[in-house]
Amino acid sequence: MAWKKMCLNKKFLPNRDKYIMLVPKIETLTTQKRILILLIFLSSITFQSTVFADIKESAGEQYRILGYEEQQKGNLNAALTYYTKAIALGVNDAVVLNDIGVLYEQAHFPVKAEQHYLKAISVDRNYLPPYSNLGYLYLNRREKEKAFKYLKIRFERSEAGDPWAEKAKHEIISIYPQYKQIIMKLDAKRLSMEVQEKARQDFVLEVEQFQKHFQRGNDFTRVQKYGEAIREYDVALHLNPNSIKVMEAKQRARIELTKQNVKERSELAIKLLNSGDTLSAKREVQKILTEIPNEPILVSE
Repeated sequence: MAWKKMCLNKKFLPNRDKYIMLVPKIETLTTQKRILILLIFLSSITFQSTVFADIKESAGEQYRILGYEEQQKGNLNAALTYYTKAIALGVNDAVVLNDIGVLYEQAHFPVKAEQHYLKAISVDRNYLPPYSNLGYLYLNRREKEKAFKYLKIRFERSEAGDPWAEKAKHEIISIYPQYKQIIMKLDAKRLSMEVQEKARQDFVLEVEQFQKHFQRGNDFTRVQKYGEAIREYDVALHLNPNSIKVMEAKQRARIELTKQNVKERSELAIKLLNSGDTLSAKREVQKILTEIPNEPILVSE
């Protein structure tokens, strides 16, 4: 009865608003914990996946290296085993695929060799060796049309001086002699491009050398080494005889060098004169006169 009376009294009624507010607060906290746990779990999975991917990639690269070493030794079976493991671990490299094709061809499995050459091209169309390999594979199988197709690509995409391009060219002509005219035009075009590129490179190098000697001349001028500066300016003018800025810089250096020489000889002449050696002093004065040019040195501003 006493408890009922207390409950009926508003002063002792339970605070429901506070109770109601506590419920969502507890739920929100629980949700945050769940989200945090989920994020930690996902981060752990991502980290493990990244680490595993790195290990997998490293192992694949190691197998590729071992395969290449065995291939160089002539151990075809061991090389093929390592290369296959590298591919299984995700190494998708045109060089590896091409090398596997070579191994299969040497082991007299031409179909598998063809498959790997084609796959190598699909991975990297700019990697040229599988084009040659396919061309010669098809030639051995007397499939001239296919051989012509890949050898033609090998020749047309190659750079000058590529020995395999020259071999491909001779094979192309032997398959289709009428293609010789086209090859001659391609060779002429390539030669012209090489000459142009060589001229461009020479010009760039010449400009770099010109700037180098001009800058060195300026550096010598700043430290008042005018003789060295003039020599650098002369080299720059040899590379670019019409450079006004070098001509003017050289003239300024000549003027400063003249001033420097006159000052030194004047000081020496005075010392000789004070010592009583008038003859030597007179000679120094005569040298001073030869230092000063008869015509004024003009330098544009």
